[in-house]
Amino acid sequence: MNKKRKTIALGIGFSVSLLLGGCFEMKSSEKQSIEESTPRSKGEEDYYISVQEYTGQGYKLPNGEKTDKIAKEHRKEIDKAVKKFFREKYKTEVIVHNTVGAVDGATVFVESVGEPHFYTFAVIPIDLNEEEVLTDRVWSQEGEVENAIMTGGKFSTPYYYVNAIEYEFDPLLKEYLKNPHMEKAAWKEKFKEATLNPEGLLITLDLYMSEPNIEPEETIFNKIVSDIERMEGLPSGTYSIMLNDNLILKDSAIGTKDNSLIRTKPDPIIKE
Repeated sequence: MNKKRKTIALGIGFSVSLLLGGCFEMKSSEKQSIEESTPRSKGEEDYYISVQEYTGQGYKLPNGEKTDKIAKEHRKEIDKAVKKFFREKYKTEVIVHNTVGAVDGATVFVESVGEPHFYTFAVIPIDLNEEEVLTDRVWSQEGEVENAIMTGGKFSTPYYYVNAIEYEFDPLLKEYLKNPHMEKAAWKEKFKEATLNPEGLLITLDLYMSEPNIEPEETIFNKIVSDIERMEGLPSGTYSIMLNDNLILKDSAIGTKDNSLIRTKPDPIIKE
């Protein structure tokens, strides 16, 4: 996935950078482990980069050094195999962005072409003994692509990401596989007819201070929270808000740290 961040003004007197939508969400325990094991006092620039400058350089997955090298050497055939996988299984044309080595394979981040617009990933196995990419065995984690399709069919922009956890989207997914080129207006009508549990749709705003060397400000954070709480017409869902400083970890694309200000479970904002 292209991990380029964007900076925008939210109309409440400040500028922030927001996480690009559609990425898979790392578990909080994994975030904590990285934060605790990564020194910020010595050689901080080796680990962190300003969020505006981050385009995915240095991003890696655990135990992926060897497979990452093989994946880079076979990039063309990986791109071809992954595009074929999405065409055949999901009737979707995709653009391949980053390919990152992982245990026994590589994770390939893609972006859909057209509507609904979404970001997701697939996995391609790699035989380390033979240094061979198994192009006929591309797979995706259960529900990962389906979730990306349905949240991109509903509410998703480059400025926040959405995860559906209890939403019964099977009928809509079947509609998509029959007609993947349906216009956005038609998808909106389909969603109006669907039943949505607000606690089953997680909408996360992952925000960053626009200037370096500035701690996350409580006044800004409180303003964001109060604005989301009082705004009318927002999509139904469970909203989490995070305000980080200007730095992001190069190797994990995570900006959450000990100084981050967070409003999430067990006290999220729920919009009916």
